[in-house]
Amino acid sequence: MAIVRLKYILANKTDGATITITGSWGEDTDYPKTNLYNERMSKRGGFDTAKDGEIVIDLGAAASVTTCALMNHNLSSGVTAKIQGNATDSWATPSVDETITYAANDMLEEFTSASYRYWRVSIADAGRSANDIKIGELILGLNITLTKNFEWNLQRRISYTNIQHITTGGNKWSHVLYNNKSWIMKWSQLTAAKKTLIENIFSGQDGDAAPFLMILETVPYYVRVQPVFETNRPIPVEDLESGFTTNYPVEYGIDSIEIVEETRGIV
Repeated sequence: MAIVRLKYILANKTDGATITITGSWGEDTDYPKTNLYNERMSKRGGFDTAKDGEIVIDLGAAASVTTCALMNHNLSSGVTAKIQGNATDSWATPSVDETITYAANDMLEEFTSASYRYWRVSIADAGRSANDIKIGELILGLNITLTKNFEWNLQRRISYTNIQHITTGGNKWSHVLYNNKSWIMKWSQLTAAKKTLIENIFSGQDGDAAPFLMILETVPYYVRVQPVFETNRPIPVEDLESGFTTNYPVEYGIDSIEIVEETRGIV
């Protein structure tokens, strides 16, 4: 059992923005900037022959942002990465200047809500062995926090998919095609209104097909919710119904909301 206020980013503000990549050689055409927001975490975008550089995001108009996530990156532990925000495309003294805390594979930084047109991710990773900085998804957005600490239960599982081959000599061998994590969440003690709130958040703005960022105990996961919501309501007990009327103590529960992490292995 866990009691935590979960957070989500439903819309990635980099999608539809004007993005400019700078560095020793700018954008890597083999790993183009469109891969930073193509909703496929395994297809990376990044710099060409660089250990440092900047990604400038022009939103077209000021928009509120609270969170920046670099998903499926290949940065080293000695990297200095920042998320910056400003009213103009000028970075000598940006209004927002936050260091993104390093974590392997996925990095996340949350900060006080700020509304600016221009945002920049700056990266300096001089200690890496190769000039090959790449990022799977650059997510910039406004997180949504559930309004209370709902009671929920979490089951986590990891799955692997292998491809099997047979050599000309008849020997079998296989390799991992991808692996991913999935979660099944169960919620209880929900009113009808709160049940709808949770369903809407997990569905996302574009329905079940659109991935979104789930922030689970400060760890970001780029996930898709599965299309089935199983809900239940306790069998009414006459005395309780008459005593509590519309405030029946436990109105609804949600069972088996399944969330699957976007795979890193299929490019």
